[in-house]
Amino acid sequence: MRYEVSQLFPFPGKLRLKGEIAEQMLKFAQNEETTTMRELVLQAKRLYYQLYLNYAALRINKQNQDIISRFIEDTLALYKTGEEKYDEVLKAQVELQLLKKELLNLLSEHDFIVSMINAILDYPQDNIIGKPQEFFTQNVNYKQQQLVPIAMRNRSELKGIKSLISEQCFKAKLARKNYFPDFKVSGRYESKLGSKNAAWGAAVSINIPLWIQQKQKREMREAMTNASAFQNDLEAFEAKIRGRIRDLLSKIESTDEKIDLYETGLVPKTSEALLSGEALYKTGKGDFLVLLDTIRQFQDFELEYEAERAQREILFAELERALGVPLEDMTCSTNN
Repeated sequence: MRYEVSQLFPFPGKLRLKGEIAEQMLKFAQNEETTTMRELVLQAKRLYYQLYLNYAALRINKQNQDIISRFIEDTLALYKTGEEKYDEVLKAQVELQLLKKELLNLLSEHDFIVSMINAILDYPQDNIIGKPQEFFTQNVNYKQQQLVPIAMRNRSELKGIKSLISEQCFKAKLARKNYFPDFKVSGRYESKLGSKNAAWGAAVSINIPLWIQQKQKREMREAMTNASAFQNDLEAFEAKIRGRIRDLLSKIESTDEKIDLYETGLVPKTSEALLSGEALYKTGKGDFLVLLDTIRQFQDFELEYEAERAQREILFAELERALGVPLEDMTCSTNN
């Protein structure tokens, strides 16, 4: 009967380096998970404001159908008095049918957006999504020089690349440590069956690396090369983040100006022109084509206004994604 126990003792420092490598791999995996979660948040916010815009388009479509219906009634009344031709009535009815066709497209789009929201939230496809609330970000004045350091501290992708760099650096150090031998200590006990005689033994063995040039040095050079490549990726990604932040701030500023233009000029003035045109047309003094064109303009401006409001929130969501922190935390950081 023979019993033997052995234990390998790596050269001092090797176990610690292997632990550091495992720690960096864990950090990389955790940052990958964070990246996925933040990307899902961005996609959810995009879908939310697409749903908001869809509801706004449905509301505007119904509003314009009511306007066109009144327009048809006025045109028929003028036709009966001989002040309008019947082809004007037909044109107004065609306009109403076009709005109804557009309504069908909007309803189809609504179903698609709802299905995408249910999918991204992992809800059943028959789950009912309610009407989105009008939540819009307050006017803020972000500066690129304030936001870039926040992104550099919080972007999970940057943290992941830094973990890869550290992992390769530890691998290079481990390859260097592998120049030195490992030790193995073993103990043995044996006895013959039916005999009271027994023997004990102990042994120490050394694993000497003979192929340092072919293995360990190449492993070290490979790890150092990978670390250098990841460092280049890190610098390129940092430059990409700076450019993305600059681009988003510029787009937000442009969108704010467009929204202000619609709120203070295009929408209210077109609405006034529409009311004035309707009043004149009822008296038989207005122009049919001018009034029809005004109705179309009013619909287009309202839709564009709502689209810009929704796009502004999507841009803020993308800015939040670019910085790697929630918008509320980002606001606190810039205020401090």
